[in-house]
Amino acid sequence: MEKRLQLKGFGAITQQRLGGAISTSLHGQHTKSFASHLMGITAMLANGSLIHVQKGEDKFLAWPGSMGRLGIVLNVSIQAYPLQ
Repeated sequence: MEKRLQLKGFGAITQQRLGGAISTSLHGQHTKSFASHLMGITAMLANGSLIHVQKGEDKFLAWPGSMGRLGIVLNVSIQAYPLQ
């Protein structure tokens, strides 16, 4: 089944992984960073514990642009948009 959805804000560096794109606030030629479309993130902290944060929670805003200093990104939820 074809979904016909796209991600917005992803730059020209297509070799970058989603965790890296979020951690570095990738933005390409767009006015918003790719991370602005982030809905949730699951990561492993340095002590081995897992954390899951969603948009609207206090700790959520710490992850975009964190340069990987907070932990290892394991899973993300990203808003997808209809293909234009």
